[in-house]
Order: sequence, then C-alpha cells, then structure tokens
Amino acid sequence: MCNEKAQETHEEYRFLEYRIDQLEKNITQSIQKNEEEQKNNYTEIMKMLQVMQEGNNKQNEQLISLNQRLNGMEEKLKCIEKLKEAATKNSTRITELERRIDVYKQLLFVIGTGVAVALIVEFVKFV
Repeated sequence: MCNEKAQETHEEYRFLEYRIDQLEKNITQSIQKNEEEQKNNYTEIMKMLQVMQEGNNKQNEQLISLNQRLNGMEEKLKCIEKLKEAATKNSTRITELERRIDVYKQLLFVIGTGVAVALIVEFVKFV
C-alpha cells in the first residue's frame, strides 16, 4: 500500500509537472505573441510618427514660404504707400500749376484784347 501511495504520489507529481510544463509553454507562447504584437504596435506607431513628422515638415516649409511672401508683400505695400504720397503731392502741385496757367491765360487775354483795341484805335486815327 505504501508502494501504491508512493506511485500515486509520483504519478500526481508527474501530472503536476506535465501541467506546469504545459502552463509554462502556454505562458511562453503568450509572452512571445504579446512581444510580437507589441513590436508590431511600436512599428506602426513609428510609421505614424514619421508620417506626422513629414506632414509637420511640409507645413513648416509652407509657413516659412508664406512668411517670406508676406514680408515681400509688406515691403511692396510700403513702396506703394510712398508712391501714393508722391502722386498726391505731385497732383496737388499740378493742380496749382494749372490754376496759375489759367490766371496767366486770363491776363494774356486781357492784355491781348487791350493791345488789339489800341491797334484798332490807332488804325482808326490814322485812317
């Protein structure tokens, strides 16, 4: 009987060892599977981060380009404002000169009319 108990205990130990081996095998496989999934997840995350970085780089390039264009436009606007000021100043001067010319025309017309009248009077006196 002692021998039977020892054999049963031995069989129970063997069964427990078998079960423990199976559990270790399953755990090892699960760990390997989890590690592979984790590796795949990391790879996907890295790809996503690379795509995001590329997008950020393109956006940064576009922002720099737009900023440069904006600076160029601001400089052009300053030049346009200066030209507008000069045009306004010159148009004022032109208007003033046109007014003076009109005054000179009127004076010359009056003087010319006076001379013509004087010539006619002299011509009438002479005849």
